[in-house]
Amino acid sequence: MPPKQPSPKTEFMDVEVGMPFLRTGAPSDSFRALRQKVKADVGFDFLSKCADMMRSKTFKSNKPGVAKKSRHQCGDAFDYNIESPITVVVREDSGGHTYFRTYLKCASQDGTMGVLKTVTDYRGKKVKAHLYDFTEAAGSLGWHRIPAHKGWKKIGTNFSKMEYWHYQNTEGKSYQDAMTFLYP
Repeated sequence: MPPKQPSPKTEFMDVEVGMPFLRTGAPSDSFRALRQKVKADVGFDFLSKCADMMRSKTFKSNKPGVAKKSRHQCGDAFDYNIESPITVVVREDSGGHTYFRTYLKCASQDGTMGVLKTVTDYRGKKVKAHLYDFTEAAGSLGWHRIPAHKGWKKIGTNFSKMEYWHYQNTEGKSYQDAMTFLYP
């Protein structure tokens, strides 16, 4: 039995996560489309399990790197499963900010899926495999990544500040507009 729907303007996502809901419209529709696209292109259901999705409107955390006004509360963000062994995360610097690009190792490594690439992950490890650009696929469906928070380099103590797993589809709505839409 799924958890209680946080707002009538959210939709249940059949995903293994605490609160499997996203806001109706672009967030829920594009998440379903992204999930199907990735599954078809990579050979497995990468988004069947997420680390985070919807949070209650009263959610609070003192953990470093957790936003006080989280897009998870707006129902327009998800964090993919960071424990998945098929992710390859690469650092990208742009405009004075650090971002991370996520590649997925394809289920088939015979050339029928993905692109054969050699990349260096953010830890300095070289990876050569048939990879699928998850960040690009997500972007093509309206999901965008956010920059790492200041202090992310201290991986041992500030791992949560890297934010490479976080994607959001805000439809241009501010935090307040999205919250008002969900909870008039």
